[in-house]
Amino acid sequence: MKIILTGSEGFLGRHVATHLDRSGHEIVGIDKSQPAAAAGRAHVSADLAQFASALELVRDADAVVHLAAVPRPTGRTAGDVFHANVATTFNVVEAARLARIPRFVYASSLSVLGYPFGQPFMPPEALPVDETAPIHAQDAYGLSKWLGEEIGGCPAQCRKLE
Repeated sequence: MKIILTGSEGFLGRHVATHLDRSGHEIVGIDKSQPAAAAGRAHVSADLAQFASALELVRDADAVVHLAAVPRPTGRTAGDVFHANVATTFNVVEAARLARIPRFVYASSLSVLGYPFGQPFMPPEALPVDETAPIHAQDAYGLSKWLGEEIGGCPAQCRKLE
């Protein structure tokens, strides 16, 4: 299966790429960063906040695994974190929809629930914590990841691939 892996050079992306490689998939990694010299897989350096790039890069895939994002709310302005994460996610989801990619995986974050960066700490209302837990995004990062979930989980009529 040909899989587009966004954020392929990030902490999570490198591990996912290794697993997918070992599982026999053809991986095309997309990241703003250059790959490690020993990566041995196809790589494209691109800014997926640009819709044309996203559309061009996902069009021939069997699946998209979207991990690209600013990974934490530190070291950048809140506006930069929010814009980068939401624009990138929208563009990749929309490109995959237009290209009729049948499989899409999105990596969200515990920050949607207010962990680990939220202040003050919001203890879980119930255990185990699952998808029914209330949203407590407390910063631009958590909010951007929650909106990514919403973008990826559009109404049934926009997911139809017929």
